[in-house]
Amino acid sequence: MVLTLFSLLVTLSITRPLSRLRGAVHDLGQTTYQQNSLARLANRRDEFGVLANDFNRMGARLQSLIASQRQLLRDVSHELRSPWHACGSPWPWPSGQSLHSSRPTGRA
Repeated sequence: MVLTLFSLLVTLSITRPLSRLRGAVHDLGQTTYQQNSLARLANRRDEFGVLANDFNRMGARLQSLIASQRQLLRDVSHELRSPWHACGSPWPWPSGQSLHSSRPTGRA
């Protein structure tokens, strides 16, 4: 009976942290990861704590990279939507004209 109880405690001490890490991996894949989701696990002084700290650092880095990528896409998208302004002109194109219709054709 005592051995069974001890085995159960050891098993839970291993499977619970793995379940939390698995949940964090799933959240990271769904981009819903929160760094504080592993805070309790990161306070442990064993291999699971080290792994949780490493995972938190990786998650923070990935979130930073994703935010940088989104900002770059917004910036590029803005520049592509307004090429006339990107060239430095303060005036918009006259209404009804496109970039190609305002160029002289060279025909007489």
